[in-house]
Amino acid sequence: MTSTSKFQYQCATCGKTWQQNQVLYLCPNCSKENNNNTPPKGVLKAVYNYQPNEVPDSCSLSMPMMKFEELQMNQFIDLLPIKSSESLPKLKIGNTPLYKYNQLDGDKLPFELYLKDDSQNPTYSFKDRASSIVSAYAKEKGFDTIVAASTGNAGSSLAGICAAQGQKAIILVPETAPLAKLTQIIMYGATLIPIKGTYDDAFDLSVKASEEFGWYNRNTAYNPLTIEGKKRLLLNYLSNWITKYQTEYLSLLAMVLSFRVFTKALKICLIWE
Repeated sequence: MTSTSKFQYQCATCGKTWQQNQVLYLCPNCSKENNNNTPPKGVLKAVYNYQPNEVPDSCSLSMPMMKFEELQMNQFIDLLPIKSSESLPKLKIGNTPLYKYNQLDGDKLPFELYLKDDSQNPTYSFKDRASSIVSAYAKEKGFDTIVAASTGNAGSSLAGICAAQGQKAIILVPETAPLAKLTQIIMYGATLIPIKGTYDDAFDLSVKASEEFGWYNRNTAYNPLTIEGKKRLLLNYLSNWITKYQTEYLSLLAMVLSFRVFTKALKICLIWE
C-alpha cells in the first residue's frame, strides 16, 4: 500500500472525498456554511483504502519478531495516516497498564472493571496518542510549528511531543487554564499565549493564526487526524486480547473506528453516571 493511496478524507456532512496529499481540516465546501451559532459542518474523517477482508501487513498476528520498541512503532502503521514510523517521536507512547478490579469501595462488582492508566504516557496524558500522530504528519508535510488551543492536557501533550521532535509548539490557553498545566507547557519549551476569554476564543484565534502564519493546527474536533492517534488505544487492546477485550468510553468514536478494522459486527455497552 503506497503512502499516496493509503487513505483519503471524507466529509461527514456531504460524503465527498478529498485526497490526502493536501492538508485539510474541514470540507472545503461544507465549511463555508459554518457560523458561530450552529454545530460545525464539514468535519472530515480518514477513510483507508483497503477492503474489509484485507489484513494490512502491520496488523497481522504473524508480524516478524522484533524488539518491543520496534514493534510498538511499526504495529498498525498501515492504519495510521503517516508514511513511516520513523516520523513518530522516539518515546514510549501507548501500551500503558490495564488494571482489573473485582470490587469498588470494598463492595464486589457484578461485572469486571478495567482501568487504563494513561498517566504512564510521556506527558502523563492520553492526549499523547493524538499529539504523536499530528506531530509525525506535520513532520512529513514539512511543518516546523504546530499550534493548538487547550485548557490544559492537549497543550502540555503537544508541547512535550514537539520538544521530542524538535518542533515548535504554540499553545493558546483561556484564562481559566490550571496553573499546573501552564507550568508543564512552559517546562517543555513551548510558547504559551494566555487569552483573556474562553476556550472558544482561544480556539478561534488558533485557527486564524494557523491560516495567517502557515502553522499546522492540532485542535481536537478540527484536525481530522487527532482521532486517528486516539484509535491506537483500542488497536493495542485488540492485538493483546484476541478472544477477550474490555474497553472504556474514552474517545468512543476513535474506538469504534478501530473495531471496524477487525470486525463487521460490534456491540458496545456503556455505563454512564
